[in-house]
Amino acid sequence: MRRLFVTCMAPAVLIIPGHFCGPLTSGNSSSTNPPRRRRGRATDPGRSHRVDELPLVSLLDAHAPIDASNYPNFARLGRQAHWFRNATTPP
Repeated sequence: MRRLFVTCMAPAVLIIPGHFCGPLTSGNSSSTNPPRRRRGRATDPGRSHRVDELPLVSLLDAHAPIDASNYPNFARLGRQAHWFRNATTPP
């Protein structure tokens, strides 16, 4: 039984990596219909960073801003970005 399983799954060694190396296009795109350009111009790219397993209390100092002496990069992020202090993530 094990030999039959290995024999049947042997082509997967070639098929599965080939699937991930294929073109990264959606099936409904066409080269005759190029994507439309948006009007206006883009500013900074939008980014979202969630730190789910890090308790907020450990980042704050006694006065509630981010503790820059222990976490300088988080403090810089808090000064340069939008900081949603009361945001929660779904369980």
